[in-house]
Amino acid sequence: MSKFFKFAIIAAVLLVSCKGNEYSELENLLKQQNSAQETLIKKIDKADTAAKVEKAINDFNEAVNEIHLEITAYTSSNPEFEQIINRLTEPPRELAEEIRESDELADSFFDTLKKISKYVTDSGVKDALHKMEDFIKDIEKH
Repeated sequence: MSKFFKFAIIAAVLLVSCKGNEYSELENLLKQQNSAQETLIKKIDKADTAAKVEKAINDFNEAVNEIHLEITAYTSSNPEFEQIINRLTEPPRELAEEIRESDELADSFFDTLKKISKYVTDSGVKDALHKMEDFIKDIEKH
């Protein structure tokens, strides 16, 4: 094997490893969002009191608000990723799994919200749901 060929292989490996996954930051944020949704679903499924439902929703609101702020900052400096997040373009293969999981969790999430119907008269649960609703409306604006 020639020295040039060996050098070319080493250079290619270094280039690929240095560049890394250009979507890794966004992928990490999507994983965090998916984890927050999974946690909410599990907590509500286990909740047997209004106080537990309220806490689950408030914990979710807090976690997702922070993640949303990071995603907004990221997509504002990388506008092409906003189209991926909003499902306006096909996600790159590096993000496809997280996007698919996010969509599946969204379906499960809405089924889970139906389970809290017996607690919606509780003022704490009501307030938490209103905060969630306001937050979702804010997300839809961006």
